[in-house]
Amino acid sequence: NVYEPCFKLKAQWSFFATSHGKTECDGIGGTVKRLARKQSLQQHLDRQITTTNELFEFCKVNIANITFQHISKEAVDSTSLTLESRLKDTQTLPGTRLFHNFQPIDDLGMIEARRISRDETPALSFNLLKHQTLLVKMKDLYPGCFVGCIYDFMVFWHGE
Repeated sequence: NVYEPCFKLKAQWSFFATSHGKTECDGIGGTVKRLARKQSLQQHLDRQITTTNELFEFCKVNIANITFQHISKEAVDSTSLTLESRLKDTQTLPGTRLFHNFQPIDDLGMIEARRISRDETPALSFNLLKHQTLLVKMKDLYPGCFVGCIYDFMVFWHGE
């Protein structure tokens, strides 16, 4: 997928309503924030946690069984530039809110969208890098519906 060459990881996004789909990392993140906030509020003004370095040092010393890694502003800025240059030619997936799960399928900008993450067949495949026009609204599609597809100015009719 498009993230593997730059970031050495496969990516998949699943979006959840509030309080649904939470995992261990959400609980760990909440615990870390609570402990750091409590520590900071108990300190004199000149010893409160106010920077990322101070938070990182507090976590390393005071929170066991969790590995912390500090990411510098320079690294974040560099990654932001990389992403910015990659995303400048992309377009928004139409009907984004209709889908729950998004999976990149190649390094050419193709993405699959699923209504639920366990759907075996994607509801939509879309190229984020090419300027495509979606002529059919997703709300108008239903089982048994026939769709006409235009490819290189030739019309192909596909069944359900």
